[in-house]
Amino acid sequence: MKKILFLTVGLCGILFAEAQDQAVAVLQKTIDKVNSLKALDYAYKSTNKNLFSDGDTSYSSGNSIFVFDGHGKVKALHDENNIGKAKFRNILKDDTLFKINVNDSTYTFYPKPDQNDLPSDLFAICESITNNLHKKTPRIFQHKDTIIDKISCYCFYINEYDTTYNGQHDYTYIYIFINKASNMPVMFKKSGAGVAEKAGHVIGRVTNYDETHFSNFRVNGATDEQEFYFDRTKFSLPNDKMLADGDKAPLLKLTSLEDQAVAIQNFQNKLLLIEFGDTGCPANALANPLLNRLKEKYASKDFLIACVYTGETAQQAKNYIKTNGLKFPVYLTDSKTRKSFKTIGTPGFYLVGKNGMILMSSNGYSDELEQNLSVKIEAALKK
Repeated sequence: MKKILFLTVGLCGILFAEAQDQAVAVLQKTIDKVNSLKALDYAYKSTNKNLFSDGDTSYSSGNSIFVFDGHGKVKALHDENNIGKAKFRNILKDDTLFKINVNDSTYTFYPKPDQNDLPSDLFAICESITNNLHKKTPRIFQHKDTIIDKISCYCFYINEYDTTYNGQHDYTYIYIFINKASNMPVMFKKSGAGVAEKAGHVIGRVTNYDETHFSNFRVNGATDEQEFYFDRTKFSLPNDKMLADGDKAPLLKLTSLEDQAVAIQNFQNKLLLIEFGDTGCPANALANPLLNRLKEKYASKDFLIACVYTGETAQQAKNYIKTNGLKFPVYLTDSKTRKSFKTIGTPGFYLVGKNGMILMSSNGYSDELEQNLSVKIEAALKK
């Protein structure tokens, strides 16, 4: 009986090794093909779960065009990406990467960007495959072939990370579906769970899910130079300086989560702390407990908090409030109002006095933020 058992185990081990070798060989073909390209364009559609808000999933779509040099490096790029109503464009030309916010008519630029920093879901996936292929003990498994988007595909599963820590299951699982005829990716799924951190601060345990579908591949086709032209005269660099202490606060145009205009009179003769936030921002998640404490601490005073989101829908804001236990008021506004306040990233804070003048502005989250705000709030309330 023991001999039979040992023989069975041995055969299983051989079959498992052969299956792994076959999976690695097919995925390596995909990497080799991508690395040999002279030009490539394709369309994509993505689904992404908000790490910090249960029930909030975003959907994006776009098109990418790449041109490569003789060494496999990207020398030109044009990427269009639509996330809801937001439109973004990325252009690499003459060794400069332009990141363009079409809605705001602003752009930033990065001379001589690192190849790994170029925006592309496809090449990020190829990098993930390569990293796993080069592991000492790859955990890559080939599953049964399947049909994805009406295309016959190889199916691969990668157990990238899997452990239990303090009774919690932390993991990263990847599924990759490769077109059996072209060896190009058709779909990529990644799910995981673990503890999120930002600048050394623990935010909490999160789960993630990302899924991308690729289509309309055109390999080594001719490209038009106009695809990589960017007319800077029609755009401006984004604001890099918030309004200063002593400036008059612009008109705060807000909408409630019930789609009702908020009367500005609600904030008159009140000390007002405005936070311009983003539900997908890690630093924003760190600031939420701080705002909850300030709301409770000064509840009996002439003090109000207005948390303002620009790109979110009312339902997204409601999901975020429930997930994060927000105790302060949340509103929506438009990009015009956000730009008038000269915000820089998120979260951005303005403490506005009863006379409408800015008493303090602060960009981002820091360990000193709560203390600095408290000092300013208490000083203003004494006047």
